[in-house]
Amino acid sequence: MAENDAQSAVLAIMPKISSSLSIAGSVWIITEVLTHKSKRRQVYHRILLAMSVYDILESIWNFASTWPIPKETEGIHNPLGTTGTCSAQGFFLQFGLGIPIYNAWLSFYYYYLFAKTASQINQSHWELIMHVTAFGLAFGTALSALLLDLYNNANLWCWIAPLPAGCDKDQQFNCERGNHSHVYRWAFYFAPLWFCLVSSFGFVLALYVQ
Repeated sequence: MAENDAQSAVLAIMPKISSSLSIAGSVWIITEVLTHKSKRRQVYHRILLAMSVYDILESIWNFASTWPIPKETEGIHNPLGTTGTCSAQGFFLQFGLGIPIYNAWLSFYYYYLFAKTASQINQSHWELIMHVTAFGLAFGTALSALLLDLYNNANLWCWIAPLPAGCDKDQQFNCERGNHSHVYRWAFYFAPLWFCLVSSFGFVLALYVQ
């Protein structure tokens, strides 16, 4: 029992370390872009700026790890929250979907930049599309999951999960919240994530071949 408690404590603390480093890196990027006029004029740096804002929002809630989980939850290290704090954490973690979307767009941007001459590139047009799609998909899925009561205890934090655990895969139990959460995880996060990863790799490969 003590060993399990120690493991739970370590797993709860690890996100705080990685999130702190991520926040520090994103703050540095934002500072660099905002304090240099030449960088503010470049699409690349403005995309990095936006992506860093998304990263800070996600990392703050990653840092919280188990704290927002409802305090009556058993088997979780130091849960201090309520259903409301759990939903808030889940919302911002899902909103972090904007980060891989921006990464995919940056790969496309570099491919397009080198594949076309400068006169053929309408950078402001593409930049607007990047921001709209990143925010639209991130906010849209985060809000939809919130309205569907999908944000629940996911062991290390609150995200799309069934309540009680396993109820969505066992017909003998009815879910209080998070019904069909395994489907929504793929629809709202893993499918878009894999699309972004494959797209990024494809654009980098195409750029290399070219």
